[in-house]
Amino acid sequence: MIERHSSMGSTHVQNVADLVAPDSNGKTFRQVNMEMKHNIPIGTLVEISYTGERLFVVEHTRDCDGTPMYSLGRKTDTIYTGDRAIFNKFHYGFDESSLIVIG
Repeated sequence: MIERHSSMGSTHVQNVADLVAPDSNGKTFRQVNMEMKHNIPIGTLVEISYTGERLFVVEHTRDCDGTPMYSLGRKTDTIYTGDRAIFNKFHYGFDESSLIVIG
């Protein structure tokens, strides 16, 4: 968030995601990020780069500025209902740069 103070004492708060991104043809950072695609499919085994833990991508999400994020889970935390897998435990909020695709 950016706080701007006027000479009259009032405060205006603006979310950085709502600022116009450079070289974006007038689009905000949020608009640019919302156009980004998730590159790792659901069900893919990944390794968290900073812990070495291996989990499966179970959900595609986005953070507050629209950046693609991933939720991860274990196969052992999975309940199968027909042809659909439901993951009980999620680990939320991983961006693509923190994940290494294993398979």
